[in-house]
Order: sequence, then structure tokens, then C-alpha cells
Amino acid sequence: MCREGDVAFRYGGDEFCILLPDTDCEGAMSFSARLHEELAMSGRNLTISIGIACTGPHNYCDPEALILKADQMMYRSKKAGSGLTHMCHDGDDEGVCCAVPGSSIDGTAAA
Repeated sequence: MCREGDVAFRYGGDEFCILLPDTDCEGAMSFSARLHEELAMSGRNLTISIGIACTGPHNYCDPEALILKADQMMYRSKKAGSGLTHMCHDGDDEGVCCAVPGSSIDGTAAA
């Protein structure tokens, strides 16, 4: 599911961070959709809430700001309902809720 160079690690008690270098917002959303689909196909009654923050290719925010923005988007997903992904790019403070096929609610990683 991940490419060489992608990095996944535990970020908090029940939170994980996946860094997807050289990935645009569309690629990050595709990755998020695959995560939702894999979880749905596992046969377990589990959902995930995903926050995606993208930066580049013309301007880049610092790593702390990128992780903070992904964390904010993830909490928006949690608040809106399980199985959702919210995404923002650089200075976008609002974020966008994106429909993810295969999630428990038809409606996530830092790139």
C-alpha cells in the first residue's frame, strides 16, 4: 500500500501520521480512499477519520505547521462523523470534506 520513501509512525495514543513525499493532494486523497477501502474489506466494524495537509510545490510550510494542519483536519473529520477525510492545502484554513467510497459514511496523512 505504501511506496518506498513513505513513512508511517504513531503520533499519539490512537493517532498515526503517514508522510507521503512527492505526493500531490489528489495522490493523498487516493491513498486515503485506499485506506478506507482496505479497512472496510477487513471484515471488522472499524472506521478511521483522516486529516490531510498538503504543501508545495511552489511554496512550502514548515513541518510543524504541516502536522498541525493535518491534525486539525483529522479532528474535523472526527467531529463530522466516522469514516471521513478532510483535506487542506497550504494556507487553506477551512479544509474540504471529501467523499470516500467504501467508508461507513459516504462522505485523510500529510503530503
